[in-house]
Amino acid sequence: MSKRSHQKRKERKKKRSTSGGQRASAVQSPAAATAAPAEEHHGLDIPDEILHAPRQTSKLRFALMIGLVIFLLIIFIVPSAMLGVAGGGSGDPTYMSFAGTDNQRVEVSGVDFYDDLRAFSDAFAVDFIAAIPLGVSGQRAELDDRAMARILVLEHLAREAGVHVTRQDLGEHIQQLNQTFGRSPEVYLAQVQRYGTDRIENTLQRALTVSRYLQLIGHAGAIPDPQKIEEFWHTDHEELAFDYIQLRVEDVKELAREELPGDEELALWLDDQPEDVREDLKTPERRSGEFVFFGDLESTPGTGLLEAFPEPEPEGEAEPRTPEQLADEYYNRTYFFRFKKETPEGEEVPLGAQQFFTLEEVREQATAEAPIYFALQRWLSDLQQRQTAGEEIDLGAEAAGFGLEHVTLEESVTRDELLESEMLAGDDAKEYLVNAVFQTPEGAFNYSTIVTGTRMGLSRVLSIEERTLPPFEEIKDEVAEAWVEPRATELAQEKLQAAWDTLEEFTPETDEDDPIPVGIHRRVDDERFQAIAAENGFTHGRRDYVDKGGSVSDDPDWEADPNKFIATNPEFFVLAVDEVAAPRMSRDGKACYLVRMAGKREVPVELMSPPEYDTYKTRARSFALGEVAQTLDYDTLANKYGIWLATEDAEEETGTEGDGASE
Repeated sequence: MSKRSHQKRKERKKKRSTSGGQRASAVQSPAAATAAPAEEHHGLDIPDEILHAPRQTSKLRFALMIGLVIFLLIIFIVPSAMLGVAGGGSGDPTYMSFAGTDNQRVEVSGVDFYDDLRAFSDAFAVDFIAAIPLGVSGQRAELDDRAMARILVLEHLAREAGVHVTRQDLGEHIQQLNQTFGRSPEVYLAQVQRYGTDRIENTLQRALTVSRYLQLIGHAGAIPDPQKIEEFWHTDHEELAFDYIQLRVEDVKELAREELPGDEELALWLDDQPEDVREDLKTPERRSGEFVFFGDLESTPGTGLLEAFPEPEPEGEAEPRTPEQLADEYYNRTYFFRFKKETPEGEEVPLGAQQFFTLEEVREQATAEAPIYFALQRWLSDLQQRQTAGEEIDLGAEAAGFGLEHVTLEESVTRDELLESEMLAGDDAKEYLVNAVFQTPEGAFNYSTIVTGTRMGLSRVLSIEERTLPPFEEIKDEVAEAWVEPRATELAQEKLQAAWDTLEEFTPETDEDDPIPVGIHRRVDDERFQAIAAENGFTHGRRDYVDKGGSVSDDPDWEADPNKFIATNPEFFVLAVDEVAAPRMSRDGKACYLVRMAGKREVPVELMSPPEYDTYKTRARSFALGEVAQTLDYDTLANKYGIWLATEDAEEETGTEGDGASE
């Protein structure tokens, strides 16, 4: 018991003795005795100077009521754990203690402990980032007695080790915090003032001190272990060899055709298929339309168009656009289609790598064509407005009046037929015109001027023939192929499944940190695996040793479909030697595989590059930091420094396990 607590107890005893003597020597006056009839005695002989009860109220009842109120206040204000400790009679009992660095017990009273707990909870509510290095959350509910006790022990160790965070350090932390949250200094001050600015910042300074201590201890003790570096390397780098059995779906289609049902059953099968299967059997969409083209200034000068739709006069005091400005805007809108350089014959240019003429290289052409382009835009807008108003439009007559070429597709065509039509021959950007036709509603004009490599213009869709499913008799052969494809896939899987089922079942060897994967495991040696392939007419192959942690380009046969299949399915990498994975289809659905682990071998550490070494060294340090952190958790600190908590002591006595004191 502290000297202060002992002194307080002596003072309380002295006061009780003095007041008791005064009560014993008090003599009731004769007048008072006469004024108090015997029937009004309240059952408790306490002078009114000490307890003055209301009229017609028993002093005993009134005293009991006051005592009940005081009892309830104590119950709701003072934590139950503190009550248990206070039963010893001390006014400020020890709530927590631990052995300091000088082997002297450090005691923390209940009042101080809960003041700290509330202060840290409030500080973490303002700055939850400061709580993360301490292993707690900023939410009050997660800062319990054990977490608070750990912080107090670590703070003591930090102080004894000379670790200190200055007010300048704190200011820099708060400034960085505000920048991270996008929070102004005014907002920060308003937030901390709710709890008390000095109280919050002093607590944050304490939290940062503990964090710095943990960092120093961690980095001092977290020495990268060379063996761990090698372990990480060998985990990531291992050369694996596989052999496989491949059965292509195409190779079993004839077997599937032998199972084809009759026409009636096949027609019923088609009726039950999802829409995507039926969609593949429908006729292609066909469209007809008419087009207006401007090719070049020599063949179609477009003088009439320019006269009918001239450049509008600017509004107000704005200056009209100059020919140079028109050319600039025209080039920026159309260069991707209009001014693309020709690809040399026989060469393919990847998407995004096309070459284009600069504006200065085609300045003359752009200046001449720009007025035509913008006039076409204005004419198209006029056509759309007139059509919306219900006007019948003779597009051919208007085009002829403007000196433009007019072409009509009398018969509807498919997209592919339009792309191959003579009308678009020689146009290296004709797909944009075809898209305009096949993305426009029936009877409508396209939404904007069409620009390709050799022409500009507009179009109108005259008719649309939607896709339909022809009568069964007309597509019977196509339906049969649609039935054969999934059945052939099933046959390929069934055949490899039957072969896999004949293999030896086994339980892979493992350890506590590497649990056995669920499912059935089967294995076979190389000789028998090849024999199974030969007996059933399957294709057998081998993918030789390749580092699983290397690049796919390390495999000289990367382009082979089986090798791609194996490399893109990491679940094969964990097979035991001689283990065969269950049958699996390739992603494109063209083949089914049985994959066997043929062998494993280590990759020499000497092949580790300097950048890889730095990476593994960093990982080893992180691992070491984690191990150091485990030595600073509550249980370890409690064992090393003899932490005593009133709540845990009370739990041991009652045989209960609590959640810590509540606030």
